[in-house]
Amino acid sequence: MIKAVMFDLDGTILDSIDTWWRAFNDGVAVFQLGPVPKERLLGFMNEGARLAEILVGFYPELGTEAGSAKIGDIMEEIRKKYPTNTGAKIDLATGAVELLGLLKQRGLKIGVVTSRAMVAEKQWQELEELEVAHLFDAVVTASDSRKKPAPDTVIECLECLRVLPEECVIVGDSLADIIAGKAAGVKTVAVTTGVADLPTLTVESPDFIFDSLPSLISELDLVLGGD
Repeated sequence: MIKAVMFDLDGTILDSIDTWWRAFNDGVAVFQLGPVPKERLLGFMNEGARLAEILVGFYPELGTEAGSAKIGDIMEEIRKKYPTNTGAKIDLATGAVELLGLLKQRGLKIGVVTSRAMVAEKQWQELEELEVAHLFDAVVTASDSRKKPAPDTVIECLECLRVLPEECVIVGDSLADIIAGKAAGVKTVAVTTGVADLPTLTVESPDFIFDSLPSLISELDLVLGGD
């Protein structure tokens, strides 16, 4: 019996992918580095790459001894451009509020598992600003744990929600979400609303794939194991 659902944030609950792409390009521009194509950035994000790895992937010179000394400063500048640090508003994904509300009505616990490196308190603050914090029971970030595709944050969220892996579903938009969920032993649901398309997500054989949260809502009984 499913007792809890955990969600990735960016590209899943939040309509934020374009915002992060702009933040990345605005940040590297400060160091006279050229803009990166959106699709290539999404490819790195889909795999759960760390920001330093993404930077070296786009700008190989940063992988040298001389270049590595600059990576910390570039990363800091990119983070300054993040909406969570600039006050820019990020919108909830279409169907997010309805889905969260339906899950709460059914008495399920709801968690956030994000690869963002910010402390959980700051993430709670963003959810409060979006007026959905009251719908969540736990928030786990990658500030002190290995990020997805490692299962660490998913396992931590299971502990926070006090449910067993077989009692939980994870919903995410990337291969990293699906790989982490499978490694932690939870049911996996992919949505093509963020960094990966249908053929890409199919590679890891999630239990379900939907093109939107409204589509997930229409099959919610099936996903949760109901009749």
